[in-house]
Amino acid sequence: MEFKAAIEAYMCNSALLCDVVLPDATWMEQSQIKPDWLYDAFIAYYAEIVEPMYDTMPVWKIIVELANRLDLGYYFPWNNIEDAFRNQLNGTPWSFDELKAKGFIITDQAQYFKYKIGEVLIRRMDMAVQESAKQEIQFCKSCCQGKGLDYLPDYKEPDKELMPDNEYPFIYGNFRSLGHEHSSTFNNFHLMKTNGTNVLWINKIDARERSIAQGDKVRLQSPWGSVEMVAKPTWAIMKGVLGS
Repeated sequence: MEFKAAIEAYMCNSALLCDVVLPDATWMEQSQIKPDWLYDAFIAYYAEIVEPMYDTMPVWKIIVELANRLDLGYYFPWNNIEDAFRNQLNGTPWSFDELKAKGFIITDQAQYFKYKIGEVLIRRMDMAVQESAKQEIQFCKSCCQGKGLDYLPDYKEPDKELMPDNEYPFIYGNFRSLGHEHSSTFNNFHLMKTNGTNVLWINKIDARERSIAQGDKVRLQSPWGSVEMVAKPTWAIMKGVLGS
């Protein structure tokens, strides 16, 4: 790749590899319309709290400025973010002015309240922190049966091209590390001292068979790309599985 650019609020690992980094405003410095990750059928308005500092811009403005320089500005005819929000909600049953006035809108009452038991609305996150898997299944069963829903997840066989083979013998997955939150904590000096990068978890047996020790640099490769990471042999991940 001859030229790489990023829109980032922090100099994360990806930004350090780029030729140009366009400074994005932080989340408190720009307004947003977002669905809530804990609830279904719910959109919320997040208003800008403080103006962007220094030379930063909210991402919508960066995109508009880039479009204007590429003679594509007619695709983004917005003078401010509220114009963009009105365009975003155009054609839906809801208007930006209604959303701004209320702060949030429940877009589907039946979907939103499907986990309601009595007067208690259970969030999806709450279902993931039951004391045991059995309790979680029992909770889902009692909740879903009253709504006419199947409480057991559907299982589908993975595509054959994603199954482990002799050339690519591992299954790889991502999860949330307790050390960092996406890239937003990579500018925290103390966190970077204790955990300077996202490590690759590998089962200790798999690591021993490949002479991989704690802290070794390894290359994780798939048919679609490769990346160099720091190994973390551990019993906390299954044999044949890699994670980061």
